[in-house]
Amino acid sequence: MEADFPLEDGTRRIFLNTKGTNESDVPKELVSFLQYVTDSTDSYVEQTGDIRLEKIHERIKALKQSKILEEGYMQLGELLKQEYDEGHEQGYKTGYEKGCEETAAQMLELVSRLITDGKTDFIPRLKEEAFYQEMLKEYHL
Repeated sequence: MEADFPLEDGTRRIFLNTKGTNESDVPKELVSFLQYVTDSTDSYVEQTGDIRLEKIHERIKALKQSKILEEGYMQLGELLKQEYDEGHEQGYKTGYEKGCEETAAQMLELVSRLITDGKTDFIPRLKEEAFYQEMLKEYHL
């Protein structure tokens, strides 16, 4: 076992080596737990005879076998994806609508200025993208 050290947020981390070889320097229960981390089988747990390790193992098995938990995670994943998709779609729609509104307002302003300047013959040409962009620049819109 390596010495623990404090972190700036007040928490402490302890690093344990599951491949250590100095079992005589470490409590038997800790050695059993560290070996369990690498060999979490029923047979290993039975072999240790450690009641605490048996409780940990049973809890882990229950969690792994819990269909309710598995379904909950699946549903959560699906809900998150659905929320993301709906948010993305709504954002796209809102952006598109806003862009359309701005474009329409810009077009109305441009047409109004062309009429004011007596350039009504230019209005049909606004369908041409290059001409439309040229007029926007000319009128600083």
